[in-house]
Amino acid sequence: MRILCCHGFGTGPEVMKHQLAKVRKCCDPSWEFHFVAGQSEGPPDPVVAAAFPGPYLCYSLDFDTASMRAAHDLIDQEFEKHGPFDGVLGFSTGAALLTAYLLEKAALYPEEPLPLQFAIFCSPIPPISADSAYTEMMFGSLSPEEQQRIRSADEVQISQLPEPVRSAVSVTAQCFDLLRPVHGRPVSDFLDRNMLDVPCVLRPEVYKARLAIPTFHCWGKNDPPVFQESARLVESFCHPRMRISYQHSVIHNMPRSTVEVKAMVSGIEKMISLNQQPRL
Repeated sequence: MRILCCHGFGTGPEVMKHQLAKVRKCCDPSWEFHFVAGQSEGPPDPVVAAAFPGPYLCYSLDFDTASMRAAHDLIDQEFEKHGPFDGVLGFSTGAALLTAYLLEKAALYPEEPLPLQFAIFCSPIPPISADSAYTEMMFGSLSPEEQQRIRSADEVQISQLPEPVRSAVSVTAQCFDLLRPVHGRPVSDFLDRNMLDVPCVLRPEVYKARLAIPTFHCWGKNDPPVFQESARLVESFCHPRMRISYQHSVIHNMPRSTVEVKAMVSGIEKMISLNQQPRL
């Protein structure tokens, strides 16, 4: 069993290996985890910086379509050079990247199976599109006044946007505000841009592709509301009969207690077994 893994913002493969150490110890020893290093250096997570040396990596610094496209290309290269893989596992921004990557494959090639059997999404932020056409569809018809509401990065102004733009921009703003101690930038750095460069979250009522493979979703039951909303957003893109979800007690991280680690691994094993069950 080979699993491609994507880390969070301002961390790297070595940090993710540490995060997953207890999970990997509990897994079948034949499982192989392949860690993909982000292609950009960025500011470190303060907690990570105190415990791990750099470099501190990310898959995108700006989360615009160009840098997200480069991140998708990186995943393509990993599949070509180091594949095949049975599944993928992502944490935080890595989970969001893999969600958007797989959904785009499903959208572009609806008649072809995805190049893997399952996906594991741990504490994802909202999945951000790498498709400029999707961003144009979401933001291209907004009036100058509505565009200014986005650029303001103000919660009250954003709340007056039409749906589904309001939902997409609101979760983006809340998430980047919560992650400010890591990326070190005001939310306006991400929203006060040309509209085609604003991070554009995938919304299930607009983006119709779905993942038809078994998926496992885990996040902290005490996570901030926007992180829980993000995890459920990723869930909404996955087949309801082929997904398993688990909430643990750690805030925006992997479970640590023996009981919760075993519960997570048990859930993953059950999720993988769904591939062997008849589908209705």
